[in-house]
Parts: sequence; C-alpha cells; structure tokens
Amino acid sequence: AAYIDPGGLVAGAVIPLAVLFGTILAPFVTVPLVTGVAAAAYAYCGVRRWTFLFAVPAYLATLPLLLYGLTRREFVWSGRRYRWTGVYDVTVLDHDAD
Repeated sequence: AAYIDPGGLVAGAVIPLAVLFGTILAPFVTVPLVTGVAAAAYAYCGVRRWTFLFAVPAYLATLPLLLYGLTRREFVWSGRRYRWTGVYDVTVLDHDAD
C-alpha cells in the first residue's frame, strides 16, 4: 500500500490513541475535556445538537474502523462494488444499467 499517506495515517491515529490512553489513565480529566472540546466545536459551528456527548465513544471507535478500512481493498457503495487501487484510483467492478 505505497499510496497511503503516512502523515495522514499517523494524524488519524494519534488523537484517538491519546483519547484511549487518557480514558484509561485519567478518565475524570479526559472525558470532560474531550466532551467539552466537542461541545465548543459544535457551538462555534452553530450546531445545536446533543450528539457532542458521543465524542469519546466516537474517538474510541475510530482506531478499529481505521484499521478495518486499511485492510479492505473492495467496498460496496449504493449497490455498486468498487476496488480501491490508489489514492485517486477507484475502479467500478460491476454496475447495472438503469
């Protein structure tokens, strides 16, 4: 997988790892901090929803989903099967004429 961006991969893994270790080592600090940052981001963007409360579980789910995504070469989207061959290279394997 030479076409994977190592910098982006590290950036995508460092924050969830920090949240994971923070919730293990200092949960009473990490959970309110991460939730508060998410609430501040929601407020800054003008989003008035309660879903910022899922910030910590979402970060914890990011790592396994990232690893799963890196191991998959084919995926189905809207009923079509695709193969990912490069950063900007996706091949349609089968498609139905509408």
